[in-house]
Amino acid sequence: MKRSYLHSTLLYLVVGLLAGSLLIRIFLPPYYFVKRAVPVKAFSAHELYQAVTAVPSIPSDTLAGKVILLQGLVSAVSQDYILIGKDHETIRCTFRKTIYDRKPDLRIGAEIVLKGLCQCQYMNQAVVSQCVVLNRKSPAGAEGDSPKK
Repeated sequence: MKRSYLHSTLLYLVVGLLAGSLLIRIFLPPYYFVKRAVPVKAFSAHELYQAVTAVPSIPSDTLAGKVILLQGLVSAVSQDYILIGKDHETIRCTFRKTIYDRKPDLRIGAEIVLKGLCQCQYMNQAVVSQCVVLNRKSPAGAEGDSPKK
C-alpha cells in the first residue's frame, strides 16, 4: 500500500515534535531556572515546617512547585540531602544533581540561605528540592570556611 505525501509529512512532524520536546526536557529541565527565579516567599525553617504541617492540604495548594527562600541552621548532612531546623521540625533539602553542579561543602551548625522548589510534606518532613545555596555562614569555632558571597 502506498502512503500519501500528507500521511508521511504528518508522521515526520509528530516524530520531530516528540524528539524536540524530549531534547528540551533533557537539556533544560524544570529546575534549570530555579537559580534565576524570583521566590514566592521567604521562610525560616520553623515557619515553613509550621505552614506545611498545620493543615497539609493548604500548603500543597499554594506552595507546591513554587520557588521559595529558606533560612535556617544545618542540623544534619548526608550525601543526598541536608536537614535544616531543630529537633523534629526539620526541612529536607535536596540539591540539583547534574554533572555541572557540585554539592556545597556544608557543616552541621552552619547558618544557610537557599532557594529551591517547595514539595510540601513527605511523611513527617517538609521537603524542598533542587536547592541552590545563596549564602552560608560557618558555625562558631569552625576554621577555613568563609561566608560565601
